[in-house]
Amino acid sequence: SSYIDLSDGFAAYCEQRKARGSNGLKQVRRKSRQLEREHGPVRCELHTDAREPLQKLLEWKTDQYHRTRVPNVFGYQWTVSLLKHVLREREDAFCGMLSVLYAGDRPVAVDLGVRSYGVLHSWFPAYDRSLRKFSPGNVLLMEVAAAAPGAGIRQIHLGKGIEAYKTRFMTGEVRLAEGSVECGALRRSIRRGWYRAREWARTSALRQSLPTRLVTKPLREWIALRS
Repeated sequence: SSYIDLSDGFAAYCEQRKARGSNGLKQVRRKSRQLEREHGPVRCELHTDAREPLQKLLEWKTDQYHRTRVPNVFGYQWTVSLLKHVLREREDAFCGMLSVLYAGDRPVAVDLGVRSYGVLHSWFPAYDRSLRKFSPGNVLLMEVAAAAPGAGIRQIHLGKGIEAYKTRFMTGEVRLAEGSVECGALRRSIRRGWYRAREWARTSALRQSLPTRLVTKPLREWIALRS
């Protein structure tokens, strides 16, 4: 899981990325200026209680899940209720954060994250695809990073995966482990069956022609969401 280290402040982070030959921040600033010229003043709210940004996030993520053919996690009412509950939590040890990038009065990127003391985890980032040429998601990430030290945030975790934007902006990474504990016999049996199916798909002689990830990932997520 990649992360952005802001322990020494945002300016120090920018200097570090520049010293490593990264031009990602320069590109983000250019995109931000273009967005502002064409769609109005760009501003970021590190956290908002407004209803519209959350609704936009749900719409954009639902569209993304449909386009990428993975289970729509927001098709289950309990997941939406969970996010709303998370956003109501305001303790230092755990609180939800809904960060928004506006162009004029229009939300163009949203990130629903969770914070524990000085660490912010970017959980559900999304943006308006009609404005994707301006990279609003990256602009929001850098705006949040710029504001984070002033709010006592020293690290932003971007989650597992090797998406291009993560490798472009990360300063380090932490190792993750993944597993599950099932209390019910039926759920345990279903989960065990899924693990066996995944291993068969990985080791089968048909693995070169079988779209393993397209089969096992949706099945795993469907089981998790329905359980």
